[in-house]
Amino acid sequence: RMANLIARLGSNAKDTFNSNAELIQFAENLNKSFAIAGASQQEQSAATLQLTQALASGVLRGDELNSVFEQAPNIIQRIADYLNVSVGEIREMASEGQLTSEVVKNAMLSATNEINAEFEAMPMTLAQAFTMGKNAIQNALRGSFEGWSDFLNSDEGQQAMTRIINLFTLMAQVGVGALSAIGQGALFVANNLDFILP
Repeated sequence: RMANLIARLGSNAKDTFNSNAELIQFAENLNKSFAIAGASQQEQSAATLQLTQALASGVLRGDELNSVFEQAPNIIQRIADYLNVSVGEIREMASEGQLTSEVVKNAMLSATNEINAEFEAMPMTLAQAFTMGKNAIQNALRGSFEGWSDFLNSDEGQQAMTRIINLFTLMAQVGVGALSAIGQGALFVANNLDFILP
């Protein structure tokens, strides 16, 4: 999901961001804000579409503003805090075209520490743990995705993936002890990438 969000923002609202680092941080903050708000996948998709359209057009207002208000009001609160106004004043500012893509971007980026603190205070679900692990691996291996893609699409890669999936399924059936073992294995891989990748 994170990769899809980055791709959507990068293709539709690339002029909003000064660098890939800004784009990635914005996407991460957006994802975490949705999780904090308890938005469902469908609600996240709807709000992301509207927010991306707003960033592409250069201003957040109308239906796009309403969608974000409904699906993730905490994002609107971040914008209000950044502008030092009340949430009630946001609609008027939006109607006057004052909620530019630059304002929205800066509001979300300036709230990074607060968003991280709120997110880390939440009880993590198993799905979130796997998503975070996947995102960390994608970031670490971004430079070698092409080689990995070639491998994963080969017969040998498909066999390896089948074995890994079977192993995860078996370990998940064993229970929490198995998940702990998976975590230890992932930690070993993360700590030994320099040794493993060659």
